[in-house]
Amino acid sequence: MIVFETALEDERRVMVCREAPHLDTAHSMAFQRQSLEASTKETSEDLPFATFEADQSIKKLRIRTELSAGSDESKALTDGASVNVKPLDLSTVDVKIGDKFSRVPTFPSPVQAQALKTRIARKSSWIEVEASIHFAPMEDSFNTWTRVQPLSKGTMALYCIPRLTLDILPALPPLTQKDSSWLNLLTTATQTEKERKLIKQKASATSDSLADLKQSLSIMLLSFAGLHPEFPSTRMSVFQLAHNQTTDTLILVSNMRHDLDLGSVVLDAWVLPLTIDMDKSLESSCQRLFSKSKPQPLGLILSDKELTLWKRLLPALAERCRTWNHKDG
Repeated sequence: MIVFETALEDERRVMVCREAPHLDTAHSMAFQRQSLEASTKETSEDLPFATFEADQSIKKLRIRTELSAGSDESKALTDGASVNVKPLDLSTVDVKIGDKFSRVPTFPSPVQAQALKTRIARKSSWIEVEASIHFAPMEDSFNTWTRVQPLSKGTMALYCIPRLTLDILPALPPLTQKDSSWLNLLTTATQTEKERKLIKQKASATSDSLADLKQSLSIMLLSFAGLHPEFPSTRMSVFQLAHNQTTDTLILVSNMRHDLDLGSVVLDAWVLPLTIDMDKSLESSCQRLFSKSKPQPLGLILSDKELTLWKRLLPALAERCRTWNHKDG
C-alpha cells in the first residue's frame, strides 16, 4: 500500500536537507566535525603556512606557535629560555620552552618528522617549525588515502574516509529489478569518465588499479543486492579475493546499510584472512561454507596492484567502523 507518492521535482513537498531531519543516530561526520572544532580551538594560536616552490608546488609546511603577550611562556622565551622540538607522530610535534612550558602544534598533513627546522622570534614571542610534507613513494601511492590523521587528544580520523557506526545505520530492504536503478547510478557515479572507459574496454583488470577496485566494489554491491548481470535475482553474500588462482581473504556481507551522513550505501561485512596456521575448527567451518553456500562464493579476480590496494584498504575500512579500544601493544 502506498500512502503518498511524489516526484523529486515537487518543490513544495521535496526538500534537500544538509543532514537527516529528526535523526539523532548516525553522526559520524558530526563526530569528526566536533573533533576538528575542538582541535582547532585548542590550537587556535598555532598558524599553519605552506611554502610554494618555483613550480608552484607545495613541498614544505610551517606551523607557527604564537605566545600570548605577557604570558609566562612569552616571558621565558624573551629571557632566553631554550627551545627544543621533538616529533610525536607524523603530524604532531612537542615544542618545549625551557623546563616548564610545552606546546603541541599539529600540522594539517603528515610531515617528515626526522628533518625539522625551527625559527624563534623572542621579541615577537613566536616559534615556527618547518617540515617537508610526507609523500608516499611513487610505487606505493596507495598510502595517500588509507593513512590516518591525528586530530586532538589522541583522536584519529581516516584521511578521505569518514567514520561510521554500523550498528545504528538503517539496513536497506532487499531490492528488486524495478527499484534498483538508483544503485546502478550510484555505483557508476563513483567512477570518473576515464575509469568508465577503461572498464568498458576490458572485462578483466585495467591499467588503473583504483578503477579496478571501484569496479570490484560495484560488483559486490550489485551482487549482494541480487543485481549481478550474470546472476540476476540471486543475492550473493560471500566474496573471495582471488589472485593467481588462489585466495587468502573471504568477505562475508550481512547487510547493505544507508550511510545517512553521505547519502550513500555501505556494506556491513566481516573480513576473514585465510592463513596457513588457521585454527582447525575455523578451517572446517570454511570448508562447510564453500560446500553448502548457495550460490557459491563469488571470486573477485584481482591484479597484483589491485590486490595490494585491497590489503591497504581493508585495515583502513575496519578502522573507520571500530567501536572498541585497541589493546596495549
